[in-house]
Amino acid sequence: MDVRSRLQTALGSSYVLERELTGGGMSRVFVAHDTSLRRRVVVKMLPPELIAGVNVERFKREILVVAQLQHPHKPRITEVAPPRAATGANREVAPRWVATTAGGDYSCRA
Repeated sequence: MDVRSRLQTALGSSYVLERELTGGGMSRVFVAHDTSLRRRVVVKMLPPELIAGVNVERFKREILVVAQLQHPHKPRITEVAPPRAATGANREVAPRWVATTAGGDYSCRA
């Protein structure tokens, strides 16, 4: 199962992944639809192949920093999911966070 499929399985029906916004480096970012609040969000995850002690700790620090930011053009974290063991086809569910921005602009900029 690819990363996107594993992430969608982990998100369940709460979020529907629309497309990958960007990837590479340390994380993968997807645009998704929050089904309960009917809004677009971004889901940032650490890919399973990068789940090692140092990468997870760095990702946790990023979450804490982003959560402290208070600006209308910065993402607002609405949910955090730590790494955990999963059942079935998923060997492991990667850590991730879900965020929204005031403007809702999720176009990819180079």
